[in-house]
Amino acid sequence: MAVRSESTVPEVLVGEVVTEPIAVPRGGVPYGIHLVWKIFGTFLFFTLRMLRPFLRIVMAIVSGLCVLVAITLVILGWLHGWSGSFLWGAGGFLLGAVVSSALTWYYDVLLLKLTPEGYQLTLWS
Repeated sequence: MAVRSESTVPEVLVGEVVTEPIAVPRGGVPYGIHLVWKIFGTFLFFTLRMLRPFLRIVMAIVSGLCVLVAITLVILGWLHGWSGSFLWGAGGFLLGAVVSSALTWYYDVLLLKLTPEGYQLTLWS
């Protein structure tokens, strides 16, 4: 038997005696899914941390090359009378450059968010 001092359910009045078990509301996701996410996050953290030097350099180079290709395609489009195919290609490469540079910038933030509990992460020495 339990007495509620504050009611979270509108059908139960404050101070009313409840004889059946009180269902505890579960916030968030079930424990099994949470455990799988923690394991996946830990695996992803150590994989990204291991590949950090290589991936950051590669993403920066890809971003720069995409900008160069986009500029080249705009120039070729201008030479060919603003052909749509060149402009669509330039737009695609410019979008690739923005995504790649955003991932380069966000890489360290993602590592900090994925850091497992009790692990001391040092990104800069």
